[in-house]
Amino acid sequence: MNIEAITYLYETGMISKADTHFANFIADLSKDNDPEIFLGAALVSSATGNGDICLDIQTISEKRVIKEKNGEMPVIFPKLDVWLEKLRKSPVVGKPGEFSPLILDENNRLYLYRYWEYEKILSESIKKRVKEDVKDIDASLLK
Repeated sequence: MNIEAITYLYETGMISKADTHFANFIADLSKDNDPEIFLGAALVSSATGNGDICLDIQTISEKRVIKEKNGEMPVIFPKLDVWLEKLRKSPVVGKPGEFSPLILDENNRLYLYRYWEYEKILSESIKKRVKEDVKDIDASLLK
């Protein structure tokens, strides 16, 4: 993925100005200016802005973004194994439970840290409530 492809994503509205600013911030933190890190940060920012809690890297890897035109090569999102390797090696990407700006889980989902934490808190709350004793519920009152 190169800068022209990322510019195309912005020009077509796939990512916003806020997404690119966030991705620039993350790229600066990572200190390696890797386009795959920038792309992951911009897309996870866009996903959360659109109401999703994470970005499923697996479903978009190798997806064609720009079709071939006028003899130019098509633009395709990075291969899954390459993209995941770069994300895992980045100092700005952590595993679940670590404190990093971005979290990559075992199912290849990329999160902003706070959204990963929200999901974890909600999941733990639901699990706790499921274990609670419910035999004293007044069914007629609920109706």
